[in-house]
Amino acid sequence: MSISDIIRLGILAIVIITLMVLFSKEFQSIMFDRKMAEASGIPTKPFYYLILFLTGVTVSLSLKLIGGLLIFALIVNPTSTAYQFFYDFKKIIIFSPLFGVGYCMIGILVSFLFDFPIGSSIATVSTLFFVIAVILSPKRKRG
Repeated sequence: MSISDIIRLGILAIVIITLMVLFSKEFQSIMFDRKMAEASGIPTKPFYYLILFLTGVTVSLSLKLIGGLLIFALIVNPTSTAYQFFYDFKKIIIFSPLFGVGYCMIGILVSFLFDFPIGSSIATVSTLFFVIAVILSPKRKRG
């Protein structure tokens, strides 16, 4: 891990946040119903491939820094947890990174308290919180 790797990830984060702000309606439409987005005149293919490209670049740049298990846990678990409690896409977008940061902080604390590896602790904490979210989810109770 080097400073240049961290700078690259920072630049990528700025690019992704900028694109999410500029094209939030298009991304929302495509993520929820691609055919409906096409019917409303949104060029879905370029946005769809942009999402795939940015995901791939994010994963490949992150692999060197934090490893595959942690990347998977921090991409999937915070979003899946937020989805258990919120119906609104904007709330999911806002709360997912907050959950991810919280998982990291708790995982680091667990790591220091019990002398466990940091990455494994974060992955375990995020998975545990996701399981709890599924059990307590209002969506699960609705059926």
